[in-house]
Amino acid sequence: MTRSRPINWSSGVKTNMFNGSLNATVSYYDITVKDRVITDPASPFNKIQGGEVVSKGIEIELNANPLKGLIIRAGYSNNDSETTVSDNTEILNRRPLEAGPETLYNLWANYESQSGPFDDFGLGFGINGSSERFAINYTSTGEFILPSYTIANASIFYQANNYRLGVKLNNAFNKEYYKGWTTNSPQTPRALLANLTYTF
Repeated sequence: MTRSRPINWSSGVKTNMFNGSLNATVSYYDITVKDRVITDPASPFNKIQGGEVVSKGIEIELNANPLKGLIIRAGYSNNDSETTVSDNTEILNRRPLEAGPETLYNLWANYESQSGPFDDFGLGFGINGSSERFAINYTSTGEFILPSYTIANASIFYQANNYRLGVKLNNAFNKEYYKGWTTNSPQTPRALLANLTYTF
């Protein structure tokens, strides 16, 4: 069986401004994958080739250092995906499960004091999240959708010459959320982690 044949079209813009304190990348893509391997409608345990999936989307990445000691990183992606050709009517004109959520985003800001009584101490805060996603998406069974979520994380650390001591709080608001692809997997609740890194 031959591999799927993609037809790709993409463009992007990358910037470096304010003497390197702001970097941004924006890209757009339009991809058609032909002869995709799909489940045989006559036998669910067999695979055939002949599906076509169209995916269009945008990706944005941002890195900024607006103040000395402050670093901000952010990302955003949006993907519109659909099976446009298939002998298997179960998936025709539906979003493929492997396409994942339509939207993903993240943001992390990290500040390390440069002087004064809190010299070498730092704080971090960020979020990451996802739009809702299909765990099941077939004509006969219908749709099972995992809800969207936004997770907050925070950290505090001390950076010395040869060691770093940090404490991080993941899922700060103890959000209940799930991931999965034909499954429904609960993710880690609120967790407090400590770490010590020593450089010889």
